[in-house]
Amino acid sequence: MSKFELSINVKYLPEWGVWEGIRELIQNGKDAEVEHNAPLTVDWKNGTLRIENEGALLTREALLFGTTSKGGRADLIGKFGEGLKLGVLALVRAGRSVTIRSGGEVWEPTIARSEKYDADVLVFDIKTGREEKKRVRVEIDGVIESEWLDFRNRFLFLKDKRESNRKHIVSTWYGDLLLHERNAGKLYCKGIYVCDANTRFGYNFKDAELDRDRKMIADYDRRAKMGYILNEAANIEPTKVLDSYISIVESPDSEEGKGINEYRLPAPKITAAIVKRFKEKHGDNAVPVRSLAESQDVEHFGVRGVVVSEALAAILKKDLGNAETTKSKFANSTLREFSYGDLTHDEKAALFNAIDKVSCGNASLLDGSNAYDTKLRKRIAIVEFRDANLNGLHHGERIEIARKMLADEFETLRVLVHELAHDAGSDGDKSHVAQIERTWANIARYLSGKAVRS
Repeated sequence: MSKFELSINVKYLPEWGVWEGIRELIQNGKDAEVEHNAPLTVDWKNGTLRIENEGALLTREALLFGTTSKGGRADLIGKFGEGLKLGVLALVRAGRSVTIRSGGEVWEPTIARSEKYDADVLVFDIKTGREEKKRVRVEIDGVIESEWLDFRNRFLFLKDKRESNRKHIVSTWYGDLLLHERNAGKLYCKGIYVCDANTRFGYNFKDAELDRDRKMIADYDRRAKMGYILNEAANIEPTKVLDSYISIVESPDSEEGKGINEYRLPAPKITAAIVKRFKEKHGDNAVPVRSLAESQDVEHFGVRGVVVSEALAAILKKDLGNAETTKSKFANSTLREFSYGDLTHDEKAALFNAIDKVSCGNASLLDGSNAYDTKLRKRIAIVEFRDANLNGLHHGERIEIARKMLADEFETLRVLVHELAHDAGSDGDKSHVAQIERTWANIARYLSGKAVRS
């Protein structure tokens, strides 16, 4: 008989117990099935749990920390080279007897005092001389039935595999969406339970960043993967998923809805269904917004702002816009255009005095001010803008001036000069600024009785 002391303090990972120990050993068995084509069987009888791989062997090298053949393999669950040792430690420390049979050897782990380390350590007694079998069997005694029934449900690949059970699973590239209510709020990775979550569905991730305790490292990673799975599952099985999907994205507090954003959007047919439902519920004149303040902003433009979740806003944005795009769309639009007869005497005077000064200031010696005046009058429209802060706009041949500006002759002239100068360039362009300066200079020459420069 050989005795192997592991250089690990028995108090290491004190929070690990029976569940963590069984989890690690079944995980190793599942990896062996995939890696070595060694079928895994797990059964419980009379307080003993047996985990067996037919066609696999454990060598003594497996007792060294860091020994693993799984590195870099995405199809395997383990990767640290610690699961066997730490799982056995947790079980023995919890008072459960563990026996490992590999080939012709029997390994019996115990906790014993080490003279070398002057501490309690995990010790493996290895006996030889048994019949050689290419098989690994792990036996854990002292597992009561209620424990095992609970633990078994934490392994998706150990549950009932009947075909009728598949109707409760939607498989996607990123993992499985688990529809059955018994899986609601449970997160798995590669078929093994990770943690509970406040989610409508269960999720079995194809891969995820887990630490040694099989806890997900980052909230972002978890939410992103849920978002990908949800989007793809809704596209694959809309009749099963769509109604719940919409409820999820409509809820501002939904954990899984936080994985839906402008970078992770559903398929076009799902988006179309959501847009349709939004319009049916809120009307064609509604746009999604993110706050009460935004809803007030858009309602100034005669649009109904509906406060929605971040996820729903991201989905609806392309088709229905948001507060920002709505304001941009309507800010430059008009509520009304006024005819000549709508203007008061003073407003007409302010307008035509401004036109006269600009015409005389801009008219060339060849055209004459009358020709320019006529041409300019045809370009001007007096309007009421949706945006009360807007004074004037240049639309190519059409120049719009807010009626409110006609209350002041000099303000009317200022706006007209500014907008007309857009014939030369956009706001802030050198050509725009230069044209404004030329116009004012020519108006000053005209008012002083000097010749206008063309």
